Amino acid sequence: MVYMIGELLGPISMAVILGKIAMSGFMSFFGIIIALVFVILYATQRKHLVNN
Repeated sequence: MVYMIGELLGPISMAVILGKIAMSGFMSFFGIIIALVFVILYATQRKHLVNN
């Protein structure tokens, strides 16, 4: 849970600090897509990453 919050906090905080104009480019959308891919991969592979 902490990993997912930290991964998604980057693009959200960048949008808040820089505003909507900075988030309208291709690189901003690419950054958000990469963050979402890592969250999805983490969620699906969590059983292999966490020691029980």
